[in-house]
Amino acid sequence: MKQGSDWRFEDCKTPKSKRTVTISEITSAALKAHRKASLKIGDGLVFSGEHEGPPDMRSLVRLHFDRYRKLAKLPKCSPYVLRHSHISALLAAGVPVRTVADRVGHANATMTLNVYAHVGEDDRARVVEIIERLAAAH
Repeated sequence: MKQGSDWRFEDCKTPKSKRTVTISEITSAALKAHRKASLKIGDGLVFSGEHEGPPDMRSLVRLHFDRYRKLAKLPKCSPYVLRHSHISALLAAGVPVRTVADRVGHANATMTLNVYAHVGEDDRARVVEIIERLAAAH
């Protein structure tokens, strides 16, 4: 919905889903360069459609995501797959689940764990190593 000269977007899930997401300097610089090069600087969007009004997800994927995905040499995937991979990688790297849940807007860490935490062979092997270390210490 348009209000004055600004676009306002309804939250997709809950009013609490508004959050600040910390990004790296590299990401910040890339977004600033993209915005500067954009023909639609005035609309406040990172990716804009070539139509009046805010773009829908299909437009974003068709017009922008696939192009940048190819430039990044990523396999064919969706924004959701990248989100899922991001969350799973953070958990696998040992980022505390509450920190990950906060970053991605989950109200509760159980959701983050149930959907995004995956147990792999490396995890199983690490548990055995820890058990052996604990047993040797006693």
